[in-house]
Amino acid sequence: MPFSSTPSPYRCKLPPGPSAFQPWKSNFAVQHDLLFFLNTLIQTYGDTVRFQLALWPAYLLNRPEDVKRVLQTNSHKYDKDVLFFRMLRPWLGNGLVTNLEPASWLRQRRLLQPAFHKSYIAAFDTIMTTETVGMLQCWDVDGEGSRPLPLLHEMQRLTLRIASRTLFGSDFSQHLDPFNQALIEVNEFFLSYLRFPFPPLRFPTPRHKRFWRAKRFMDSVIYEMIAHQRQTHEERKDLLSLLLQAKDEETGEPMNQQQVHDEALTLLAAGYETTATVLTWFWCLLAQHPQVEERLHKELDDVLAGRLPTGADLLRLPYLRLILEETLRLYPSGWLEMRKAREADELGGYTVPKNTILIWSPYLLHRHPDFWVQPERFDPERINLPTSLYQQAREADTWIPFGNGPHRCIGQHFAMMEMTLLVATIAQRYRLLLAPGYRPEIEPFITLGARQGLPMLRQRR
Repeated sequence: MPFSSTPSPYRCKLPPGPSAFQPWKSNFAVQHDLLFFLNTLIQTYGDTVRFQLALWPAYLLNRPEDVKRVLQTNSHKYDKDVLFFRMLRPWLGNGLVTNLEPASWLRQRRLLQPAFHKSYIAAFDTIMTTETVGMLQCWDVDGEGSRPLPLLHEMQRLTLRIASRTLFGSDFSQHLDPFNQALIEVNEFFLSYLRFPFPPLRFPTPRHKRFWRAKRFMDSVIYEMIAHQRQTHEERKDLLSLLLQAKDEETGEPMNQQQVHDEALTLLAAGYETTATVLTWFWCLLAQHPQVEERLHKELDDVLAGRLPTGADLLRLPYLRLILEETLRLYPSGWLEMRKAREADELGGYTVPKNTILIWSPYLLHRHPDFWVQPERFDPERINLPTSLYQQAREADTWIPFGNGPHRCIGQHFAMMEMTLLVATIAQRYRLLLAPGYRPEIEPFITLGARQGLPMLRQRR
């Protein structure tokens, strides 16, 4: 698709970039290492780059003011009608992440928002700590030993248990293991399909058959949970109950069966993977910085004295929060974002023609040397350093692990509470050490994964 010829109110000035006549080079790089490719474009051409993404003209953005204009200031000129979100729709349906129609998305956002109010999610603290203790009891039985544990997989199992219990209650426990396996199969499918999205999903290839089989199983479980909730008249405090009770403010209509399914599946799939990824990098960074770990242990010992944390302790653990925020800066799980220009606009003095794809990476933006002192350095105390640009950077929207504007992650407070409680529970009983000889490497797919699941050793404190 060529750049739109629609008349623009802006003078036509296009950013620099590689030749549009060799799109195969861009496509090859995208399929093999997209993050490396994007970083190379920035290093070569600057903070705004024009390139060809398959059939679509695209701009790569790496200035916070440009990203803010797309997400917040001029968000009405941009939508999510891009290939990435379209590819997820066969799996997630028309949930909050993949809803491409602005008016419909806004209605759903308003219906879901009350379920994620701080006062409501605070009641989930016991579920979070109870499930974490259950994992630690398995660790106790397994023993410390010398066998490395793929930490990413362990964190995924834990966060899936928490996501399923907060969403469905305890009724989901019998489905947990097969559902986890289905999620693994779907994730593996998309890792492959995002790199090479051919042939279309309707063709019955072995890869596609595995996806549809996993999809059908997940659908059947979600619909079973919905039917059970509708038949149960007892008062419940899980998120699915709120979805079923939610009604449109204007029409008074509740969500239909399909919409409840799509939102429930979206919350479950998105809620466990992203949190598990951040927690994995948290433990990796902590293992590499013993002084930070020592100070964290002191804070936990002083505040908790061996007891389980609660939601009331969140503000009493400021150093833990700083470590989490710095982890989110260096390793945001949602490392890539895209939008499409619905109409012409201007970003950073450059013309943005209609239908242009806008791409940016919080991973790269969070490491921009113009906004961060020693950006590659792990430093939880940036906010306390007189020479630091940490606070200014956050105010300037260069710290956006949860996005920004109307589409800011609806589960931000839930995720921060969950990560704080899980870390506070685990770190009181165990230290996690990198497996000997292992060198941490990122695997940027849908989230910012870790090579080999980041193998670590457990050591009792």
